[in-house]
Parts: sequence; C-alpha cells; structure tokens
Amino acid sequence: MYGIFFGISAISTISHADGDSNKEVSEKDSSIVYSSSSTENSSEKSVSSNESMFSKDTVQESITNSSSTEIDSSATLESSDSEEKNNFKNSKEYRPDNHSYVSLNISQLDQLKIDVTSLFSDEQCTKLSEDVTLEKIDKLKEKVENSTDPQKEEILTLLSQATDLLQEFTFKGLGDSTFAQLYFYADKSYSCKLITKPVKPHSYIDKEYAAITVMDNKKNTVYSKKYIGNQLQQEQSEALDLKEGYYLVINKTEPSRFVTNHNDQLKQNETNPYMYMVRNGKLERIDDKNRILHFLGLGNSEYATLKVDYNAMNLTLVTNNVKPHQYFTSYYEKIEVLDLQDKVIYSKDFIGYDLSN
Repeated sequence: MYGIFFGISAISTISHADGDSNKEVSEKDSSIVYSSSSTENSSEKSVSSNESMFSKDTVQESITNSSSTEIDSSATLESSDSEEKNNFKNSKEYRPDNHSYVSLNISQLDQLKIDVTSLFSDEQCTKLSEDVTLEKIDKLKEKVENSTDPQKEEILTLLSQATDLLQEFTFKGLGDSTFAQLYFYADKSYSCKLITKPVKPHSYIDKEYAAITVMDNKKNTVYSKKYIGNQLQQEQSEALDLKEGYYLVINKTEPSRFVTNHNDQLKQNETNPYMYMVRNGKLERIDDKNRILHFLGLGNSEYATLKVDYNAMNLTLVTNNVKPHQYFTSYYEKIEVLDLQDKVIYSKDFIGYDLSN
C-alpha cells in the first residue's frame, strides 16, 4: 500500500535520501514535496523548482509520477473504506436491539407521506378522498409505525383524523365472512356508498338476514335493500342519498356479526333496529333505547332521567326526590346543553347530599 502526501511551502527544504547518500539544501523559492512508502523499500524525495539545481523537465516528471501514484493509492483506500463501511452496516451491532431491521430510504418515506395525504381531497385534510376504507388506513398506519420518519407522530395524527371522518359499517354472515359494507363520510360531504359482495350471507337462513332502509326527513322511504341469507348476492356498488336530517335504519339477524369502526358511538349494543339520523354531516344513532339517559347515585338509586328526542329536537329532564350521593358535599353531576356555537343554553347541577327535586 502506498501513502502519498503533497505540500507547497514558501520556504522549502529540498532533500534526497537513499542508501548511499544524504543531502539537504534550503531555498527561499517555492518547492513541491512528496513522499512515498512501500513494504519493499523506503524513500523520501523533495524536488525544488529552482532552475539552478533542477530543470523544469525534472520537476514536471516528478509531479506526474507522484500524481499517478496518488491516484492508484487513493482508489485502493476508497475501495477499502467502502468495504469496511458495508461490513459494518450489515453487522448485528449496527442493527436495532430488537433485531427489527427496517431500511427505508428517502424516496420510500416521501412516498409514505404522499400515500397518507392522498386519503384527503383537500390540502387542509378535512375531507376524505373517494374510496377511503378502514383497511387502507390500517395498512398505512402499520407502515408509519414501522418507519423511522421524524414526522411519524404528525402522520399518525392525520391517520387518526381520517379514521374519525370515516363511518364504516360491516355486515358479516356465516363464518364471519363479509357480504356487504356501507361507508359514510362524516366530513359534511354526505357521501355514502354501499358495497355488496357476490356471496351468500348465510346459507342456512332462507329468510331476511339483513335489511337497509333510507328515509328522508319526513320518514318517507327513499331506498330499501334486503339480503336473504341463502341467496347469492349480485356484486355491486351503490351510491346512497343521505342528506341532512335523513334516516338510516339497519336490521341485522345475528347482530354480533354487525360491526362498525366506532362501535361505542355507532353500534353501542346488539339490539335491533339500528336507527341513525344525519346530523351536522355525520350519522348519529337515535333509537329509543339510546335516547333515555339514567343517572344513578349511591346504591344505584336513580335520581334523574334525561330523554333526548331527535325528531322533536328537544330534551326532557326528570329529577326524583332523592339524594344523589349523601357522602358528596359538592357537585356529583352537572348537565349542560350547548348550541351549535358551543354556548351554554341550559345548566343543571346535582349536589351529592342535597335533594335534587
């Protein structure tokens, strides 16, 4: 291996050393110095551009020979460094402790961001693009969670926002196989689509297995579809008209095989019918069982009930002549009603040890 060094100094030292002689001359002229080393022999030479001692040809020849040697040696060093870096990068020490070695280059990370933002149709990320499903969101979420992107949390926030804007209803049958899915975009676009798959919902049931009905704000039926259990369904995609104030009614045999992506708000329980109303651009469940709220205190005693009537758009609060909780000397429950501008238009406080009539 050869090591090459070039230097130019204002005050030069010109020397030549070999096995037989040793000379040293100092000049004020500029000099070109180089050194070379080898495992076979060792030599050091300094060449001055002083015309009194060496000709220009000698100097030029020295420079040319040194440059050639430098190029060869540099190539050897770069090859060696590259091999060492590759060996280090592929070693176990270079990988994470959990051995989940993830390799994402810049273009892949950029593509991931593009895929996430493509879920939205606007730059503000407030409206969903066409054909967004929970499956697409979940796949992107998995990729983001496995990435090393410094904007990882920001991207996950966008995915959560997309999930909140999507209301997905999945109809399952025999063997938990999906035979239909309904998508409603709760982004005030009122976009609704029903996808039916070419399968039999339940081959052992020869009657109605599921039914979907859409009614207008006067409860006139504008759309209806029934699924017979043992009948092969025709594959199709339908756009449903669900405007503000419209109703969506779902009846499902085996309600345990009916799921949504927001079960706490949309499904809530396994009791038919599942009745929803479009309110402020999203579906809200409004059946009777979910419109009466019961307020229980000490010993599960009921001290108040609140009935929410979405059809009449009013609330009815009934309080009983009992103490909510005699061991609480401060607020035990507080009810507030807000308008669309989030202004409080009604408020009721329940003190634990006071009669709430």
